[in-house]
Amino acid sequence: MKAVLFFVVTALPLFALYNGNPAEPSMPETGLWISNDDWWGVKVGYLWDQTFEKRIKVRERISSVRERFDTYFSTKNEGILTFNVSDRVEIYGRLGAMKLKLSQRPTDFVKLDYQTDSQFLWGVGGRVILVYWNEMVMGVNALYTDSHMKISKLMENGNPRKTSGACFNYSEWQVGISLSREIGMLNPYIGLAYSSLNACLNHLPEDSRFSTRIADENLEAREPFVILLGLGLTKQRNVCLNLESRLLGERGISLSGQLRF
Repeated sequence: MKAVLFFVVTALPLFALYNGNPAEPSMPETGLWISNDDWWGVKVGYLWDQTFEKRIKVRERISSVRERFDTYFSTKNEGILTFNVSDRVEIYGRLGAMKLKLSQRPTDFVKLDYQTDSQFLWGVGGRVILVYWNEMVMGVNALYTDSHMKISKLMENGNPRKTSGACFNYSEWQVGISLSREIGMLNPYIGLAYSSLNACLNHLPEDSRFSTRIADENLEAREPFVILLGLGLTKQRNVCLNLESRLLGERGISLSGQLRF
């Protein structure tokens, strides 16, 4: 129990995409209606995700002298529908909303802040349990997510610029491998993921009130590898909960819950 408490305390402040517990195909162990003897199952769930910091940069500098972005802050709220096969394989889809804040200093004298409202986000993915060994599980998760967001606010040095037609196109895929160990009702895990971000700032309008001309920019992650730390609650009938934090390439935290039918 001391080891579990130490894990929780160290994981929480460590604020890629949510990867999930490698044991999730077997979480929870029982459902509302579908028998445990059946080879298939269905789950519905909810995911809240917040990324406090993601290290991104301009892929090919056009109007930017500096390639790095100072701020990347996003919040996602998604519903999840999962199809389970033999408590070992899962295929899932996500629908929800995402909002985003970005800031950069393209030159020494200019600071640009971008902001979107909550807008549509979707994703698809799958996970597989590779190995069971006593109370330990090793699994792989793969996910793709996509959103096309209109920029609602654009500020230059604290002053508002025109945003007509401006948008942020975002897509990201991730593959992760993780290892978990069941300890009573808890299932802590650690993992490593590779995340590829493809994003672009498009159709940023010129504004005669400002001398800075902003070109469309393609963005990518500066550090694609992400360390995962998580904790699942597994022994509840019909319901499972999972908390995950991410560090290295980004700092973020996710909370998910699922109901098994």
